[in-house]
Amino acid sequence: MVLRHVLLAAGLLLISIPLLAQDEEDTISTERPGFGDSAGTVKKGTLQVEMGFAYNKFDDQTLVPLNGDKSASQKDFGELLLRYGLSDKLELAVTGGSFSSRNQPDQSGWSEVFVGLKYRFYDKNDMVMAVSGSLGSTTGITFSDRESQAQVAYALEKAMGERNLSFYSSYNEGDDELTLSLYIDGDLIEGWSYALGVASFLAHGEVNPVEELEVLIINPDGSTTLDTFWQENENVLIDAENQYFVDLNFSYTLTRDSQFDFYLGTGLDNKSPDFFFGLGYAHRF
Repeated sequence: MVLRHVLLAAGLLLISIPLLAQDEEDTISTERPGFGDSAGTVKKGTLQVEMGFAYNKFDDQTLVPLNGDKSASQKDFGELLLRYGLSDKLELAVTGGSFSSRNQPDQSGWSEVFVGLKYRFYDKNDMVMAVSGSLGSTTGITFSDRESQAQVAYALEKAMGERNLSFYSSYNEGDDELTLSLYIDGDLIEGWSYALGVASFLAHGEVNPVEELEVLIINPDGSTTLDTFWQENENVLIDAENQYFVDLNFSYTLTRDSQFDFYLGTGLDNKSPDFFFGLGYAHRF
C-alpha cells in the first residue's frame, strides 16, 4: 500500500535529519498520541486532561456493513483521559472512553471505561520505567463479551542523544490480548516534535467469524429482491488474528501546560484498518 511506504519514508527522513534541542523543563508530557502509554507520571496535585478524535477506515470482511459495501469505518469522539498526581511517582488515571460510531452494522455507544494507577519506579541514567494496572467496564461498543476487564502494563523510555526510544507492553485479561509498541521520537522546529512507531495486537482468544448471508426481501409492490449482507456466526468460534500497525505522530506545544497533536497510520495486515488518523488536545491544570 502506498501509504505504508510514505509513512516509512517520512519517518526515516525525520530520524536522519539533525534535530533542534528544546527546553523540556516542566513542559506538559502526555500519553497521546500513539499506541500505549508513556513511562512518565504527572506531578503531585496536578490534574491533566487529554482528549481527541479518531477515524478508522477498513476494507475487510470483518467490518462489512449491512448494505453490502466492502468499505467500513469507525469514528471515536472523546478519547477522554484524566490523570491526577497522587505523588510525584504515582498517578491515578481514568480513561473515560469515547462515543464510537461504526457501520458493522450501524452501531454507536460509549466504549470501555478504565480506572487505574501508574507507578514510576525507575528514573535515572537517562531511562524511565513504569508499571500500571487498571480495571475496566464495558459500557457500549466493545470488541469483548466481558462485562469487566483487567489490564496490566509496562512502559520504558530511554534517551539516546537527541532522540528517545519508547517501549510499551500491556495485557488485557478481558480480550486475552497482548499489546506491544515501539517508538522513536525527537524534537523538530520550535514547539514541534514527532514520533514514528510500530505496534501490534497479539490475540490469544476466540472470536465469532463473519459470514455472508443471502436474504429474500419482499418489496411493498409484491416483488422480491435477493440481498446479501454480513453477520457474525455466534455458534462458531475461531482463533482471533493478530494485528500490526505503523503510525507517524506530530505534537505541538502550545504553552507549557497545553499540547495539540495529530497522527496518521495504516495497518500491515488485512485485519487492521487500511487507514487511520486522529487529532487531540491535552491541558495541565
